[in-house]
Amino acid sequence: MDYRAEKTFRHERKEIATLQRRGFDFMLKGREKRRFPLSFMEKEVEYRFTVAEPVMGCLIAEAEDFVEIDIDSRLLDAKDAVAECNAVIARHAERCCRIMAKAVLNDRCRDVKEVGRLTGLFLRTLTPSQLRTLLQRVAVLGDLESFTDAIRLISKARVTMPERIAGDMRALSPSGED
Repeated sequence: MDYRAEKTFRHERKEIATLQRRGFDFMLKGREKRRFPLSFMEKEVEYRFTVAEPVMGCLIAEAEDFVEIDIDSRLLDAKDAVAECNAVIARHAERCCRIMAKAVLNDRCRDVKEVGRLTGLFLRTLTPSQLRTLLQRVAVLGDLESFTDAIRLISKARVTMPERIAGDMRALSPSGED
């Protein structure tokens, strides 16, 4: 690896570490119905959300939804990857909004009622390009790519694990016999 590529790589890792420490904020404008006497009227509301480094439970919950997103091989070969990515997000909009809701809630990501409320809000207010940008930031923040790959490796290793454990146990037995 040449010096320039190594410097770029170090700079990227430094930015990711900063993002993980700070998290990020985003704002949405939405409409909300007024309370009882004027319930037929709506008012403009501004929501502010913070996404911080996810706890393990939240990371697992997000990974469960990310795995379910069907990514076509066209996306990898597409000339306009952003348009293809927006198309994937449009097909899986509810799942993507659920991932965002879990990222916002972080340690409360198993609160089904609150996840559903935020998912609905994100479905009504976010555009596909905004959702794509936010999902990319969430994936970087939680290092979801590495986490998902690690889960895949663990599950693959687990298939062959019983034989390996049996071999190790024989080697560790006091007599060393079969």
